[in-house]
Amino acid sequence: MVSTSNTKQDSPKRIAFIQASWHRDIVDQCKKSFLIEIAKLCDHAVDVIVVPGAFEIPLQAKLLAKTGQYAAVIAAGLVTDSGIYRHEFVAQSVVSGLMQVRATGNRGAGILCGTHSSPIPQLQRTQYLL
Repeated sequence: MVSTSNTKQDSPKRIAFIQASWHRDIVDQCKKSFLIEIAKLCDHAVDVIVVPGAFEIPLQAKLLAKTGQYAAVIAAGLVTDSGIYRHEFVAQSVVSGLMQVRATGNRGAGILCGTHSSPIPQLQRTQYLL
């Protein structure tokens, strides 16, 4: 008699939240709101990973998604036009990189990425992709 066992791997009960350090006062509010809302929806533990800036988020998201340890990878960052660099390039690179992570099918990936055209903290556009 041949027996078969169906060893279904349990889905992860952790969520990764990647946070950029630039404009931390604003991004911390995203993190705080996310933690409050996710606690209402599920009992998953949340690991907060801090990276230097939004530009580093996609690589970190890719590395975390590949581990298979997370049910979802969420990222929060803010890119501003403060005259230091080409903010359009950075914002597009971050969103494009995160969309590539989503396309690999490695788990859910979400983006909380705001942009505004001046250093005044009034967000003109925020993208939420979950």
